[in-house]
Amino acid sequence: MFIQIDDRSASDISWQPRQELHVLGDGNCQFRALADQLAPYYSQECHENVRAAVVQQLRCVPDRYRPFVTEDYDEWVDRMAADKEWGNEITLRAAADAFGVEIHVFADNLGEGQLYSSY
Repeated sequence: MFIQIDDRSASDISWQPRQELHVLGDGNCQFRALADQLAPYYSQECHENVRAAVVQQLRCVPDRYRPFVTEDYDEWVDRMAADKEWGNEITLRAAADAFGVEIHVFADNLGEGQLYSSY
């Protein structure tokens, strides 16, 4: 999977991801990939900062995300705050909202440069 952050319109997806990013598969991989692409971080080592911003977004606007969580929402958010807890599509949406960007996910198993999803 490739994650690319952009401030362009979702209708303008003629561009391609620049390069594959190898991140440590330690349960923080989604947050590492986001940190690599997000200003002011631009380093996967800042994944904790990104996770904290996403969790804050989830806590500040729970009504936006609660309908998509199939378990107790507060317990789920507490778990998301923990190191090495895997992110998902809900955390990608919250990251896009928290940072005011569009997140484009490309899947290499769909063919080179194929858009999987946007948030």
